Order: sequence, then structure tokens, then C-alpha cells
Amino acid sequence: MVLNFIKIIFLEFKSRYARRNFPYLTHPMVLAALIITALNDHYLKYQFHNFYTGKISDFSGLFFFPLFLYAMIEFVKSPQDLHRVIKKKQILYMIIVTDILFVVFKYTVLRDHLISLFSLSITPDYSDLVALVVNWPTYLIARKYFI
Repeated sequence: MVLNFIKIIFLEFKSRYARRNFPYLTHPMVLAALIITALNDHYLKYQFHNFYTGKISDFSGLFFFPLFLYAMIEFVKSPQDLHRVIKKKQILYMIIVTDILFVVFKYTVLRDHLISLFSLSITPDYSDLVALVVNWPTYLIARKYFI
């Protein structure tokens, strides 16, 4: 009974928000990645500062950020339009830009400047590059909304 109620609520949420702008940002996996990132960065890292909390941030952040970046750019380009679809070439560019930013912020001199300027904590670890495999699931989610 409880599962049916949750299913009805989820389907209502999905049908109501699918007609709105940027439906790919309300995909359950994208929302889950966003929630996991927030929970991990604001609670889990402080409670269990270890190898896994760093990887959770990398994987979930790299998963949703290309879609978020794409949505922001599309909105800035034309704020009055409805944005329900994704252009294939542009989302591939956003994935590449996200990967480049990830590598630059993790492994270059810019990391040191960011740490001193914003008092961030960025730990360079080359095993973080494994998180780049989430590009494929991000592309698969985006593919559902291609023109």
C-alpha cells in the first residue's frame, strides 16, 4: 500500500514536471546525484572523512554538472523559450568542458589559487580520474531528451 502511494506520487510528479522547462534536470537519477552531492559535501565528509566520501563527490558531481551547465547556458541564451530538449552536439561539449574543468581544478596550479582564494579543500588524487566514467551514464540520460 505504501509502495503504491509512493508510485502514484512519483508518477504525478513526473507527469506534472515533464511539461516544464528543463525536464532532464528533474530526472530521478539527476535529482539523486544532486541530493547525494549535497549530503556528502555537507555531512558525510565531516563525519567520515575518508577515501569513499571524496569519490562520492567526484562521481555524483561529474554526473549532474554537464546537464546543469547545459541548462544554464540554454537559459542565458534564450530565457523566454521552453527548454525541453537537448542538442546532441552541445551536451557532448558540456561533458568535455566539465571533464576539463575537473582535471584543471584537481591537478594544476589553479588548484592552489582556488584553495587560497576561496579556502576550499581540494585533495589531488589521480584515482579521482576514474570518476570520468560517469560521462557515459550522463550521456544516456541526456539522450532521452535529444531533438
